[in-house]
Amino acid sequence: FTPPAKGIPPWGSSRTTTEQYVEYYSGDPQRVVFREYYDRQADPWELRNLLRDGDPSNNPASLGLLEAQVNQGRGCHGTVGPEACP
Repeated sequence: FTPPAKGIPPWGSSRTTTEQYVEYYSGDPQRVVFREYYDRQADPWELRNLLRDGDPSNNPASLGLLEAQVNQGRGCHGTVGPEACP
């Protein structure tokens, strides 16, 4: 979870070498208002949001897992200490 910057809503993300998933919130991290998902192998510049392209057949099978990863990450902070991110 990233605090809002000027003009950018709060957001959370999960990124690997093969995919990028982003959630944007309405100010409340529990209320997702927009999602993005990119296949980084097929689209390394992340130009085609597969969740908003009108073709549900190319949505990731791992969407629930990605949402859970972002949700889990909201409760962690930094890399050391009792609240460190895994």
